[in-house]
Amino acid sequence: MKRIVLLVLASLWCFGMFAGCLSDSTDLQEDLSVWVAIEPIQCLGNSWERDWIAKHDGDYAGYPRDLADQFEVIKAYYENLGVDVRGMASRQESSIVCCACSCERGDTLYALVRAQDLDTMKNEGFRQENPGMPGPITRYD
Repeated sequence: MKRIVLLVLASLWCFGMFAGCLSDSTDLQEDLSVWVAIEPIQCLGNSWERDWIAKHDGDYAGYPRDLADQFEVIKAYYENLGVDVRGMASRQESSIVCCACSCERGDTLYALVRAQDLDTMKNEGFRQENPGMPGPITRYD
């Protein structure tokens, strides 16, 4: 009988410890992150670039040229859409691109976002893709 009582108490204690570690599904969803990717186009034609230019009185020359500063612009743009950007990365894919403004600029841009923001990012032209390998990647977290 003593063993049964100890077994029941130990089981209840383990269940209590396990239940205490669980969070509601909203908290769990916010903790999950996914990578998304896009090939930006040239001539400051991407949505975050157009938004920055509109907010800076059409100052094309003032748009940041440094990747780290550009990532800050991108992060701010998507955070204004309610997307939690947790990290960003870029990989140069090609040094030869066409000259039209609608052409890709030769890199792939990656953003690490909450899983719940995936649909918003897909609506913005991104696809779910992990930076993975091969080739060098520049990360900005």
